[in-house]
Order: sequence, then structure tokens, then C-alpha cells
Amino acid sequence: MIFLVIILILILAIAIYPVVRDAIRRRRVILPAYTEGLALLLEGNKDGAIEKFKQAVQRDSNNIDAYLRLGDLYFEKGDIERAIQIHQGLTLRQTLDKKQEKKIYQSLGHSYLRLARFAKAISIFEELIEIDSKNLSNYETLLMLYEKTERWEEASALLKKLARMQRDKTRISCYYAQLGRAISAKDPEQGMEYYRHALRLDRNCVPALLYQGDYFYARGETEAAIEDWKAILENSPKYNFLVRDRIETAYYDLGKYEEVIDVYKKLTDKIPDDLTLYTALARIYEKKEDTKSAIALLTKIPMSDQKEVLPQLSLALLQLKDGSSQKAEQTLDSLIEQLRTESYHFKCVNCGYESKELVWQCPECGTWESVRKY
Repeated sequence: MIFLVIILILILAIAIYPVVRDAIRRRRVILPAYTEGLALLLEGNKDGAIEKFKQAVQRDSNNIDAYLRLGDLYFEKGDIERAIQIHQGLTLRQTLDKKQEKKIYQSLGHSYLRLARFAKAISIFEELIEIDSKNLSNYETLLMLYEKTERWEEASALLKKLARMQRDKTRISCYYAQLGRAISAKDPEQGMEYYRHALRLDRNCVPALLYQGDYFYARGETEAAIEDWKAILENSPKYNFLVRDRIETAYYDLGKYEEVIDVYKKLTDKIPDDLTLYTALARIYEKKEDTKSAIALLTKIPMSDQKEVLPQLSLALLQLKDGSSQKAEQTLDSLIEQLRTESYHFKCVNCGYESKELVWQCPECGTWESVRKY
């Protein structure tokens, strides 16, 4: 009996040997292509990585990660249709684990977003929140898609669900304000209800105050609009650029020019580093034909801050209007010299890292090709 078992084991070993041998050989070929692709990707050689990942999936159609990376690379290169084709093919696989499934749907959803295929994107992100019910980012994206496609009932229901999940009340208030803004294009009264809800959650919600002010101004309730906009300037002065044109127009409608000047003076005390305020206030003086006050204001900007181009150009123009052509020439000469000698600066559009040298990969966040000149 033992002899018979040994014979059967030997026969089985001989039978499966070619299969095992071929699998080992195939594995030796597969791994280098995939790992070489990863290495090339780290080096920033996307074209080379694509070729290696293509080789990897041709030799092993079960290498899901290689497929995912291949699709993502096509997406980055702008070949969205090919990326979609790869990711759609992966969704048909029956052997995916939950992590792989999430990655595939995430990539597919962003591809549809890139192509503005909102209906397709909605179905994908609806699937994603079923797969992962705790990912707030997917809820936010789906909410934005409902707004874009004017699916107000779905948006409202999703927002209520999102509000139960999101602990940051300020952020929730912004969701309500943004949805109200989208709805107000066709139904201002209903939009106003969302602004009120947002302000109950956060009485200093900047978008809600901004849009509610727009609502009041459109109805001729200028004083009420000004109150909302002034609340932004008082509590969130860094967002003054959103309010200035609005509040100027409103005060001009009421003939209250001096109050605009008072508002801007208070702002320059709160945020003296915001040089756009100086030029905005100088423009108001100019409208009042008080050129000398405008010039005096711009010349008071600290020397360390006079690298900004706009205040100096505004000053030169005012000096010309005031008949001081020699002073205007000096201001422009100083500006030209500054621009000639000033080195370029670069900023990462992803994380805000700044550099005086051109770099293709941001050393802070690692994003490739994200640094732009400014």
C-alpha cells in the first residue's frame, strides 16, 4: 500500500512539474517588468513606466496594480478615453478585493469628471459611497455633481446625510451656502432658506453672508446687503477681496462715499500687509478727485512692501495726473530696476511650497510638474 502511494506521488509530481516550471519562469519575467515600471515611475519617466506596465499585464492579466497604474498614467498624460477603457475593464473582474475596487472606481470617477460626463460620474460616485460609506470626499464630489446637474432633491437628501457625518460645522455651513447659491439661479427664495440654515450653523459663514447680501441687494435692500458684507470684513477680513466691489457699488448707490473710505481705513489697520487695499482706497480718493490724498496714501506703503507692482504703477499714474512727471519717472525707474534685478519665484500649485529655483518635483509634497512661475 505504501509503495502504491509513493508511485502515485511520483506520477503526480511528474505531471505537475511542467506547470510549476512554466509558472516559475513566467514569474521571473513578470516581476522585472512590473518592478522596472515602478522604478521608472519614481524617476519620473512616465513613458518608460507605461511600456513596462503594458509588458507586465500582457504577461500576467491578473496583475491588477499594474493595470491601475497604467490607467492612471494614461489619465495623467491626458489620454482619458484609454484610461476609462482600462478601468472599465477592471470593474468586470470578479476577484477584486474591496481596496482594489475602491481604487478602480475612484480612478474611473475622476476620468468621467475630467471629461464632464456628469451622469456617468454620478453613477460611479454613488457606487463609491456604497463601497466606502465613510469617505467624506466622495460625498462632497457627489454633492457637487448633483448641483451641476440640478438634481436638487438628491442634493438636499445627500447634504442632510453628509451633515450627520461631518463634524466641522463651519464646513457644513459652506455646503448649505453653496447648494443655496446653485438653487438660487432658478429659485432665489429657496436659495435664501439654505443661506439662513448655513448661518444658523455658523453665523460668520463667509459664503452664506456673501450670497445672502447678493439676495438683499438684488431686491433693493441695499442696507441689509451692506450689513452682511460688513460682517465678512469685520470677522473674516482676509476675504475682503470678495466684498470690496460689492460694498463699493452699494455705498455709491446710497451716495455714502465717505463710509467706503472709513471701511477701507479700518481694514488697512486690521490687515496692513494687504497692499490691494491701499490701491483700492487710492482709487476711491481718485474718484473723489482727491489725487493728493491718493498719492499720500500710496507713498506711505512701507519700503519693504514696495516690491508689489500694482501700487507703484498706480502711484506713477496718479503723479502724472497731478502734474508731477519727474516723480512719476522716478517711480517707474525704480520699478523697472526692481523687475530687472528681481529673480523668478516658483510656487507649487498643490501645496504652496515656494522656491527661487525651478524644480520639477515639489520637495514638500512630491507632486511632479506642479511648480509654476509667478
